[in-house]
Amino acid sequence: MNHYDPLIQDFLAQNKSVSFEKIGHVTIGESDGAGPKGVIFQYDKKATTSQELIDFIAEKTGKNKFLIQSDLESHFELTRQFINIGKSYELESFGFISLSKSGEYIFTPYDAAERKEEHKVSKKKQQAYNIMHEEPKRSSKSFLMFVAFLIIVGVLGVIGWGTYKLFIDKGIGNMNDTLATSNIVTPPVDTANTIATGDTTTILTNTDTAKIVKNDTSTYKFYFGGTYTLDRANNRIDELRIILTEEAYFDSLKTDSTTLYRLYLKLRLPSTDTTKMKDSLQRYFKHSIKIVPL
Repeated sequence: MNHYDPLIQDFLAQNKSVSFEKIGHVTIGESDGAGPKGVIFQYDKKATTSQELIDFIAEKTGKNKFLIQSDLESHFELTRQFINIGKSYELESFGFISLSKSGEYIFTPYDAAERKEEHKVSKKKQQAYNIMHEEPKRSSKSFLMFVAFLIIVGVLGVIGWGTYKLFIDKGIGNMNDTLATSNIVTPPVDTANTIATGDTTTILTNTDTAKIVKNDTSTYKFYFGGTYTLDRANNRIDELRIILTEEAYFDSLKTDSTTLYRLYLKLRLPSTDTTKMKDSLQRYFKHSIKIVPL
């Protein structure tokens, strides 16, 4: 939930109607004690945010009205993105705004039981979304742990084999030399370059090398948008960090007259997963994503 949502709900409860930018108009009837009655929603993609709502939030928070207006623009822009990918925007105590099959926004009121069930469904969707984004990180960590395990086993194996050859084989060789009737001398075995295979010993040449498991996991920037306003960039990043639980940042690109603040997510994942993640983010943000490796 955005930090402005409780104030939006308070405003709607007091004033009975409100308009959201490029979403529509919400009007509620009088309460009969069990909840609001006669909630009406009118979809309007040309709607602008109610000035009274801006004044109300500015008064409650003590912030500048122009800053509040900019914050609400970012908030409702992000809200539309969530609705467009199939999520519902909840108006606490009133209902949900969602996307219909025809591509228009619709309002679905609820009672207490429906609200509880919707909250469970929404929580499950959020958990699934978090798992999808955490999976590359977990896979990367598991892969690194597996590689470390192989290295440790390999080192212990070499040490154990070297110890065996140094002490056991040397002791057996000395005993055989004592008991032998001939003066045959067994050439020393290079313990650093031997491998036991059944009852035989294979001598490795200096050109033989061990295979190295390569780890191609890297950190990437996924650029998803930009703005020319620093406050709006900060607010957008704060919202994304709360809602997406991801590492969201922005950098700046200066020209002679303006500064473009570029918004991006910083993710660490295998290079083979970058295309899949890019496609997922493009569906999420509804526009192209640019990938830049760190």
